[in-house]
Amino acid sequence: MEKYPTIYWTPCAAHCINLMFKDIFELKHFQTTYKRALKLSVYIHSKTKLLNLFRKFTGKRELVKFAKTRFATTFLTFKRLKEHKNKLIKLFNCEEFLTSNYSKEEAAKECGRIVQMPSFWNTLHEALKVGGPLMSTLRMVDGDVKPAMGYVYPAMELTKAAIARAFNNNQSKFKKVFDIIDTRWTSQLRQPLHAAAFFLNPDFFRFPGELEVSSTINSAEVVSGFYECLERLVPNEDLQAKIVNEVSIWELRRGLFSSSFAKKQRGVKPPVDWWTSFGASAPHLKEFAIKLLSLTTSASGCERNWSVFEHVRIVIVMQEPRISIFLFI
Repeated sequence: MEKYPTIYWTPCAAHCINLMFKDIFELKHFQTTYKRALKLSVYIHSKTKLLNLFRKFTGKRELVKFAKTRFATTFLTFKRLKEHKNKLIKLFNCEEFLTSNYSKEEAAKECGRIVQMPSFWNTLHEALKVGGPLMSTLRMVDGDVKPAMGYVYPAMELTKAAIARAFNNNQSKFKKVFDIIDTRWTSQLRQPLHAAAFFLNPDFFRFPGELEVSSTINSAEVVSGFYECLERLVPNEDLQAKIVNEVSIWELRRGLFSSSFAKKQRGVKPPVDWWTSFGASAPHLKEFAIKLLSLTTSASGCERNWSVFEHVRIVIVMQEPRISIFLFI
């Protein structure tokens, strides 16, 4: 950072949310259900005939396998188990299973008991109430549709609000979950860069009389984050001054920002495209906003690229005589 003072370092948002899933499903309340779901999934996948029988009941639908490092897959496994609750109960009580050698195994008997437990399904349902909003946020920050930088800052507040609604605002049901989210969010994702991008995101651009995104969002922190980013990312003081002079045009909805077209296109056009279309009244701020809102929040794309690189490298090594088939651009 000392060598490159105009570069921001921020953790991968997708990895941070993945770790939230890890911490949440390690809570004692969910841990027992997690172990039972794991036992159920592993047993079904370990028995080919039983897996085929499961596919027969579900119309060839699969159970999502647990992953050791992708903790969000726990939610996906829970969701699939919940979807097939009745079919799983039917599976472990059907004649084809009961007359098979599997039914005599202790592991099979335990799985049969698990699918009959109301407490198992009730806790699974609670886990889905927590995981659903988090999974939506994970898909947003890790998606390829549009850069997510402008959405990270309010994401956790909106996620927590959705979880609270799912539990009818009964704090005893989600307090420990919120503590986990807040700890990860504060230590990893509460960055000036995210606050600045939120400040410039037209999707959260409010006209007089419109409701704010969330009453719990700290507006002073948002504005402070914007100016901190401006100072770091734009070292030229003359350009800084020009951008600062244009901030009031943005904040007071003057010029093209006040047009009905700009208002209607919020949430329709991606933020970068919106600024390209309606930012002419503040050209220097427009350039800074586009730069900021174009940033990615996840390292997943880099992981995928490295996977491709490794695959190509292996092919080259293994098929050296055929090296001429590769075209380098």
